[in-house]
Amino acid sequence: EVVDIGIQAADALYWAHSKDVIHRDIKPANLFLVDHGQLKILDFGLAKFVAPQSASDASFTPTIEHTAVGVTLGTVAYMSPEQAKGQQLDARSDQFSFGLILYEMAAGKRAFPRESAAETMTAIIREDAAPLPSALPTPLRWTIERCLAKEPGERYDSTRDLHRELRKTREHLSEATSGTYVPVTEPSVRRKRRFAVVGTVVGLAAGFLAAALWPLAPPDPPKVTPFATEAEIQLMPAWSPKGDRIAYSADVSGTLQIFTKTLGSSIPTQMTHQNQPCFRPFWAADGTRIYFTSGSLLGARSNMRLWSIAVGGGQAEKLLDGVPAAALSPDGKTLVVMAPDSSGQYRLAFSSPPGAPPKPYTRPPLAGPWPNDASWVLQFTPSGKYVGFVGRPRGAPEFWRIPLDGGPPEELWRAADNALSDFAWLRDDARLITAGTLSTDARLRLYDLRTRTSHPLTTDVAQDGFPSLSPDGRTLAYSTGEEGYDVIEVPLDGSALRDVIVTSRREVAPGWAPDGVRFAYVTDRNGANEIWLRNRADGSERLIAGQKDFPGEGSVTFLDCAISPDGSRIAYRVASSGSFDIWISPLSGEAPVRLWDDPARASQRGPSWSPDGNWIAYYSIRDGRSAVLKARVGASTPPELVAYTSVLNPVRWSPRGDWIAFGDNENLRIASPDGKQDRSVSRTAWETYGWSKDGSAIYGLAIGQDRRLMLGRIDIATAKETKVSDLGPAPTAAFDVANVRFDFSFRGFSLHPDGKSFLTSIFRTKSQIYLMEDFDRPTRLADRWWRRFKAN
Repeated sequence: EVVDIGIQAADALYWAHSKDVIHRDIKPANLFLVDHGQLKILDFGLAKFVAPQSASDASFTPTIEHTAVGVTLGTVAYMSPEQAKGQQLDARSDQFSFGLILYEMAAGKRAFPRESAAETMTAIIREDAAPLPSALPTPLRWTIERCLAKEPGERYDSTRDLHRELRKTREHLSEATSGTYVPVTEPSVRRKRRFAVVGTVVGLAAGFLAAALWPLAPPDPPKVTPFATEAEIQLMPAWSPKGDRIAYSADVSGTLQIFTKTLGSSIPTQMTHQNQPCFRPFWAADGTRIYFTSGSLLGARSNMRLWSIAVGGGQAEKLLDGVPAAALSPDGKTLVVMAPDSSGQYRLAFSSPPGAPPKPYTRPPLAGPWPNDASWVLQFTPSGKYVGFVGRPRGAPEFWRIPLDGGPPEELWRAADNALSDFAWLRDDARLITAGTLSTDARLRLYDLRTRTSHPLTTDVAQDGFPSLSPDGRTLAYSTGEEGYDVIEVPLDGSALRDVIVTSRREVAPGWAPDGVRFAYVTDRNGANEIWLRNRADGSERLIAGQKDFPGEGSVTFLDCAISPDGSRIAYRVASSGSFDIWISPLSGEAPVRLWDDPARASQRGPSWSPDGNWIAYYSIRDGRSAVLKARVGASTPPELVAYTSVLNPVRWSPRGDWIAFGDNENLRIASPDGKQDRSVSRTAWETYGWSKDGSAIYGLAIGQDRRLMLGRIDIATAKETKVSDLGPAPTAAFDVANVRFDFSFRGFSLHPDGKSFLTSIFRTKSQIYLMEDFDRPTRLADRWWRRFKAN
C-alpha cells in the first residue's frame, strides 16, 4: 500500500515538475485519496514556477506568484534542509518532503518529531532520521533514504527516476510474493540436484559478499558539544598527546593569543601574552610544550616566527625566524617548515632536532622556491610516514603527500579557489578531514584518498574549519561560526563607515556603475556564487553572472567586480577547476567572454579598466614571479608586463590613465602603463586603496600602531601622506583570521562617480570551538569487520 500510494504521488509530482512547477508544501494534508483509491496532490498555493527551458513549454501559462530567496515558506515538519535554510529550491526539495511522507507511512511516525518548530528545522538540517523498520523491503528503504539525503545532489536527478524506481520496487515485490510450480521429469532430477548444489554455493558466496557490502542502518547523529565559547573568536584547536587538553587561538583585545583548556573544565588558561597575533598551536610529543607561529600575516611572511612555550608557564622562546607554517613529527624529533633560504625565497624544509637550521626539501616539483605571499598547511600523518602539504604555486590549492622514505611526492588533488583551506589526518593515513571556505564549501568533509570520495560531516549552516583529531581518533575538535564579507561605504570626508549590505552570508567585491545608482557585487545567498547588479535607489536587483554561464566547469566562484567606464560591461575573476581567469560579461545579458586564454594557466586576478575601456590591468604570475600585467580587451595577443612585484596585491588604474597603483609588501607603488616609470609612493601597509576622482591622490584604509583603523590620503606628486580621519578600533583579530585563510581584510575599492565616497567589503567573523564524538562510524558491514580485525 505504501508503494502504491508512493507511485501515484511520484507520478503526480513528476507531472508538475515537468511543467517547471515545484510545490514547496508537500505534506499528508495535501495528498487526497479519492474515488477507487486514486491520489491527487492539492493546494499549490505556495508553488513556484521556473521559466520553461524550451519553446514547447510555452503553452503552459503560470499564474503562480514568485517568492524571494531567503524567505522560509512551507510546513515545518515536511520541509527540506534547503527550504529550512531559506535557500533557492528546485524539484529535489519536493523529493525530500515526499520522502518524509513515505517515511511516516512506513514507520508509523514522523522522521523528525520535535517539540518546537525551531528544533524541527534544526533536526532536518543537521540530523538523520531514525532507522526504518527492519521488515521494510530493502529497495523501498533505499528509495526513502535517497529522498532524505541532506544534499540535493544526492537525491534523484529527475522525479521521473524516482517514479520509475518505485514502480520497479512494486514489480519486484510482486515477484517475491508469487510463485509457480513446474513438474520435474525423472531424467532431469540429477542435473537439477547438481545445479542446486552449485547454486547453493554460489548463493552463499554472493550472500556473504552482499552482507559484507550491505549498508548498515543509519546510526544516530554524532554527538556535538560546545568546548570553547568564551571569546568572540576562538579557532585552530590542537589536541594534547594524552587527549586530555586542547590548545587553541582566541581573541584578547584584538590580538589572537594561545590558550589551553582541559576537557570537562569551564576555565581556559591563557598561555601567551605576545604583542603579535599567535596562530596554529601544536604540542610537543611529551606534552610539556606548545609550539606556535606569531607575527603579522600582512604582506611578506618573513616577519613570522616559530615559538614554543612551556605548558607550566613562563616566557615563550623563539625557535626559528621567518617561519609561517610548521608541524611536528609524532616522535617529536623533526619539524617540517616553510622557511626562507639565504636569498629570502621560501622553501619546504626539515628541522631536526626541532630548532636546528632547516634543510630544504630537494625532490621536485616541491623543491621550490615558492611565492612568499602564499599560505601553507603542513601535517604529519599519525604514523609519521608522510607529510601532507597544501600549497598554492599556481594560485589554487594543491594537496601533496610527501613520503619520508625518500620516495617522490604525490599530488593527490587540486582544488578550485580556496576550496581546501585546512585538513587533519585520520589514524589510517589514508583519509582526511578537510575544511573549505565560505566561498566554496563551508562544511567539514571526510575524504578518502583511496577511493577519491568524500561525504560531509557538517552542514553549511555555519562556517566550519580547522579540524583536529583526538589521539584515539574518536573525537573531532573544530571551529564553527559566522564568516564572510559585508558591503560598506567609506565617505572621504572622514565621517563614519556606513553598512550597505549586511547578512550572515557573503557579499563581497562591489563595483559602481558610472550612473552612480547601480553597483555590482558577488553573493552566495542562493547557495552558489553569483554576481548581481543592485539599484541602490529602489533596491531592485538583476542577475549578471552565475553558474549557468559556465556550464561544464563544476562549481565556480566570483570576485573582483569592475564595471567598464562606459557602463556596458563588467569584468570579474572566475575560479574553477583549480584556475583563476578574468571574464567579461555585457550588462545587456549576452554570454561572457574570456579576457585572455592563457595557455600557461597563470592566475588572473583583480581586473582594473583603463579610462578609455580598451585595456584591463590585473595581477598575475609571469616567469614564476608575481607581476602586474595589462591585456587589450578583445585582442588575441598575450598580455604585456607592467611591473614585477614581490606579492600579489590588487591593481588600480588611474582615472587620468597615467599610472597603475599596486601593493608590494608594505610598499605602495605606481607604474606607468608602459612599464617605463615605477616608483614607491608609500610605505604604509594599506588594507585597501584606490584613486581620487581627479587622479591626483590615492585614498586608503590602514591599521595604525594603536590598532585603530585610519582613512588616509597620499598626494601622488609629493608622496605626502595625510591622515583624513580615525575610524575607530580595527577588528584586527578578524583580519588576522582572514589572512590565515589567505584572504584580504577588505576586498574592493570602487569610487562613487561623484568622488565623495567609495564602496568596499569588510571581512567579519565569529567563531567557537565544538567537539564531535563518534563521527567516523562504518557505513558497511565489511568496514566494521575490518576495523575490529585491525583493532585486535
